[in-house]
Amino acid sequence: MIYAIFKSALETGGLAVFKYLSSRTLTAFVTAFFLSLIIGRPLINALYRHGFRSFERSYGEINSQKKTGTPMMGGILIFITGIGSALLWCDLANPFIWALLASAVWFAVFGAIDDYKKIKGKDADEGLSRFAKYTIQILFGVLLAVFVLLPDISPLPPDVANAFQLPFFKGFIFSSTVLTFLWIVFIIVYSANAVNFADGMDGLTIVPSVFVFIVLGVFAYIVGNKIQAQHLLYEYIPGSGEIAVFCGAIVGAGIGFLWFNSHPAEVFMGDMGSLFLGGTMGTAAERFL
Repeated sequence: MIYAIFKSALETGGLAVFKYLSSRTLTAFVTAFFLSLIIGRPLINALYRHGFRSFERSYGEINSQKKTGTPMMGGILIFITGIGSALLWCDLANPFIWALLASAVWFAVFGAIDDYKKIKGKDADEGLSRFAKYTIQILFGVLLAVFVLLPDISPLPPDVANAFQLPFFKGFIFSSTVLTFLWIVFIIVYSANAVNFADGMDGLTIVPSVFVFIVLGVFAYIVGNKIQAQHLLYEYIPGSGEIAVFCGAIVGAGIGFLWFNSHPAEVFMGDMGSLFLGGTMGTAAERFL
């Protein structure tokens, strides 16, 4: 939204700084971070008052029961601030951003349903079944694969959509529509589950997730820059640099969440946060990069 305003102003002689990906990535990061600090405390208090509290599994000698009662479903903080900042600073006409927003909403909604079922049942094992989670992840992977591979709607050049390449090696290794389809589904399922399984106490998930999004943002910027892509022997993908702005927003939201999640944790992200991060992470790491 703000990007569109500045773009319009630029056409009439306004500020030019906001047309650059680097400027908007940094601004998206700062916006998400300070939004987290502003709304974090009231949101955590609201979660606690309305009974959105964790019910921990027993891990034997690891005492996790002292965490019982800590507000959960804190992933809503990352979602609101990260996606809110992305909506402000990303180019909303970019198809890569729409794919990322779709994945964010998809996984956040089902993650929230999973958290709600656990809270309602007062049991960490009362959430969505494993079959339901895998079905949700695979279905999104299939939809994303169709979006990437169908020439009429794909944001990728036809020769890139189904091709595989190795970093710093010129040209493609091979091309295969079937393998690309399976690979996209696999990455979505793998990424969502990797983050979900790593979700634990006191920042166990958010810290590595932040670093992953930083790396994805750097690669998105390189691949979306024709000169840098050619210099590092990557295929140039027009428009993919916008993913860096989205990643900047998620990094800012993640660090803002960590402010409240660091030891001793005041809030847990729950499956809403972990599935949301994993799903968008897998989407950003797909054929776009």
